[in-house]
Amino acid sequence: MRLGRKLSIFCALLLFLLSGCASTSTQGSAIHAGATPKPTFFPTPTASSRVPTSTPTARVTSFQPNDHDPFQANFVENAPIVACPPSSRPTVWCFNVTGVGPSLPYGMISFHSFDINFQATDTRGCQPTTRQGSISIGKDTVLFTASGTWCVPLVHFVYQVSGGTGKFQHARGKGTIAIPDPYHNVLEYWTGTLTP
Repeated sequence: MRLGRKLSIFCALLLFLLSGCASTSTQGSAIHAGATPKPTFFPTPTASSRVPTSTPTARVTSFQPNDHDPFQANFVENAPIVACPPSSRPTVWCFNVTGVGPSLPYGMISFHSFDINFQATDTRGCQPTTRQGSISIGKDTVLFTASGTWCVPLVHFVYQVSGGTGKFQHARGKGTIAIPDPYHNVLEYWTGTLTP
């Protein structure tokens, strides 16, 4: 009798978990139907995720084939949704983004930015987005701004460097940031220029 009861509880729990998986896949299919669901940025990576828990040491790979820009970086990002500041332009989401990863030619670097997605103005469901932040290279900092488009298949920014601190006080540079498949991906690909 006890075995039967334990088996019933186990089966009920299993069905509950499977129903949760089914609702997740239903939400995923709504993305392809043209709905605008809430983005799912992953919090701190865990051992069970496909993102390494240690600092990434992989070589830099570009999102664009045959890219030979002098500055390239791959960041593993963390982008929790936060409250948006008051704005005369209607906002949708705001993100407090951090990332760390390998770069050329500076080695391991990190960045922090505040991103704002504004209400969509086109029929594709893409949203205009802006980013303002800094890149940490050793003890020095590089300041940048970026603007672009936040779409389900690809988030794309164009960045502009506007100075910094230390040896990057007069830094200059520009380039692009690509985040393919933002609902399931935590990698950012940066490419362009960044010089002291």
